[in-house]
Amino acid sequence: MRFFLISCFLTLISFSVYSQGFRGGISGGLTATQVDGDKYGGYRKVGVQGGVYSKYYFDDKAALSFKLRYMPKGSYQNDEKQHYFFKISLHYIELPVTFSYRIYEKLDVNAGLSLGWLLKYKVEDSSGQVANNRLSYKKTDINVFGGISYYLTEHISVGLQYAYSLLPINTKLRPQYNNMLIATANYEF
Repeated sequence: MRFFLISCFLTLISFSVYSQGFRGGISGGLTATQVDGDKYGGYRKVGVQGGVYSKYYFDDKAALSFKLRYMPKGSYQNDEKQHYFFKISLHYIELPVTFSYRIYEKLDVNAGLSLGWLLKYKVEDSSGQVANNRLSYKKTDINVFGGISYYLTEHISVGLQYAYSLLPINTKLRPQYNNMLIATANYEF
């Protein structure tokens, strides 16, 4: 798997360097996530995400991008009155494919699919770490997403996306799904 990820990264970078319609870039930002099906609500699990991407421009309006990024996901609940704490920490490497379309001078709408590989996970509650054999999370996560991007300059943009798992990430106790809000800042070379 490590060889596959390194190959994808090198392919993305080489396309952006040698092809005229391609541009490369770096991306980073924050995530606010929850796990639907864990009995708790609210985008309380906040994390930092980032990666690299290559973007192919079909024309002045339409583009397709391929990204390799680290994406934290999970759930967080802390009820001090009840003396209860619960947290799911999921760490993924993702390969999103995004189609974007310019609807206004500096504003893009985008949508796509991403495939994520679970690197590690940890589930904790007030009594300590929950046994991993009770909460087995699937190694892959397929998400659908959509959002907007605004270009501050020709090379710098900011964006917001909403993403959701297409398939359950855990079915051991009940079906669970990743539910995410993603804020990004991007720099294109």
